[in-house]
Amino acid sequence: MHPNRIRELTIEYGGDWEINHVDRVLKNIEIIGKDQKYDKELVRIAAHLHDWGAFEKFMEPGKDHAVRSREVAVDIIKELDEKKQKIILDAISEHNTSVPCSSMESTLLRDADNLDFLGFIGIARDFVAKGPKDIKKCLEFTKKRIKFFERLILPESSAIGKERLNEMHYFIERVEAESSGHY
Repeated sequence: MHPNRIRELTIEYGGDWEINHVDRVLKNIEIIGKDQKYDKELVRIAAHLHDWGAFEKFMEPGKDHAVRSREVAVDIIKELDEKKQKIILDAISEHNTSVPCSSMESTLLRDADNLDFLGFIGIARDFVAKGPKDIKKCLEFTKKRIKFFERLILPESSAIGKERLNEMHYFIERVEAESSGHY
């Protein structure tokens, strides 16, 4: 399937929420991958497909979305040669784990995806997804975001992640101080 068609289907199945996430992930990859050697087209395909298993159309209760995304992607990328398929499928299945990455493409997708859960964008995601009208719940979820920082591999990703994690801690401290415990 042509990459532009994969993008169109990502929009159709995942909506604005998902395509904006994909675009942020791709921008993160551009930043952290500037000194890395990798296949940009394979990363672009994997970035678009990495969350399809979480979409209502493909979701299977009790199955990890990355595992399901890989299963869905198999048919979509079947016209590519086996080596390219393996890189894409591994990147998809490894993006939500802490196991060693099998390729630079996988490392970039994982780091870029995890960066999207850190910093002010991570906070905004929490408040949109975990709200509405429950600041305490959102803050508790945001505090757990350190796991995303701990998964970062590349030095550039870690530097960006550290800055974003510090921003999150500052935000949480300010909200807690200004609310005086009244969430």
